[in-house]
Amino acid sequence: MDYAPRSRRLGGEASRWRADFTMARPAGEFAPERIRATHVPDMNPPIPSLIKRNTTFLALSLSFSGAGMQYAYGFGPLMVQDLTGSAGLAGLSVGLIGLSRFLIAYPIGKITDAYGRKPGIHFGLALALVGALALAAAMYVRSVWLFAFALLVFGMGMNASQQMRVAATDMYPPRMRAQALGYVALGSLFGLVLSPFIVHLAEAAGRALGHEPLGIAWLFMPVLIIGGGIVVNFVRPDPKEIGMNLRDY
Repeated sequence: MDYAPRSRRLGGEASRWRADFTMARPAGEFAPERIRATHVPDMNPPIPSLIKRNTTFLALSLSFSGAGMQYAYGFGPLMVQDLTGSAGLAGLSVGLIGLSRFLIAYPIGKITDAYGRKPGIHFGLALALVGALALAAAMYVRSVWLFAFALLVFGMGMNASQQMRVAATDMYPPRMRAQALGYVALGSLFGLVLSPFIVHLAEAAGRALGHEPLGIAWLFMPVLIIGGGIVVNFVRPDPKEIGMNLRDY
């Protein structure tokens, strides 16, 4: 006897499923039919336009805010040496950035799990904004203690904003999450190109105003951070909501 698959049982995705029906009848008695349905996934499913749009906004935001980490790693040792007069302490800035990652990792995870990815990203960008302004002030007042505190706050903010990567993967099925990370990581390339240009502007402004270029450079950072925050606002709905209801998108 032949049994045909029933589309009503398999739902709207009947075309993606293959039904293999077998009947086992031991000798002398009738055994009920055994139905086995095997899902055959589409290995290259089309990405919905909503997901493409949100991924583009996240990548663009990362291109703005991503320049901040280049500042921290590039300017940090120079600022320490300038403030302390000792090249031996140049590694202090890198250590503070690592400490900031440790301090913010758990709290930002709790925030984004409880309130969504966008609030966590905005919280991180706000911290980075405060830290950038404080770093500029540290160079103006020549305080190494203010510099250490400001860099710690800035690093916490920048590391918290890396929730953009988590937000991107939320919107994709498991087999495409590495691809999603690749899309967002492309945005950081623009930040690498943008950083030298901003440094050049800061150096010219420092000479014209008679101020320390290492401090002036941090005053450009808020413009990038605010720009990144504005772009994140266009990510709708929240990636966490999309991730929890992927079948609806």
